[in-house]
Amino acid sequence: MVAVGEGAHIDRDTGCLLPDRLQQRWQKHVGRVIGQAQVERPGPEGIKPIIRSLSQAFPDVRIVIHDLIQVPGQIAVRAEISGTHHGELFGIAPTGKQVSFRLHEFHALDGQRVTTTWHMEDWFGLFLQIGQFPAQP
Repeated sequence: MVAVGEGAHIDRDTGCLLPDRLQQRWQKHVGRVIGQAQVERPGPEGIKPIIRSLSQAFPDVRIVIHDLIQVPGQIAVRAEISGTHHGELFGIAPTGKQVSFRLHEFHALDGQRVTTTWHMEDWFGLFLQIGQFPAQP
């Protein structure tokens, strides 16, 4: 388990990040990032491959939430992910480098559960730290 803020955890085996907080129809919206489209499946099952991939690339992953801003029906998050690059990431072989990159997320809520997430990670900054960029199709 990796702490990602007060009371929040990632289960490395299942790839679950607060699965009880995601609505079954949860959607993640991002632009085309590193040759990938949106999440394959909606709901909690859709986030599991993402969490697994991140925790395999960075076995010592740590996510620190710097700010949470909430208004009715929405939450904004400013966070930072850090770890050691010990696993493949977007086709880039492990480098053993310590890295840290920022992310910003905006979540729409339906009562107590997240229905939609929009986010942006600083992939450019991460790849500069790793020393290479993923191959493009």
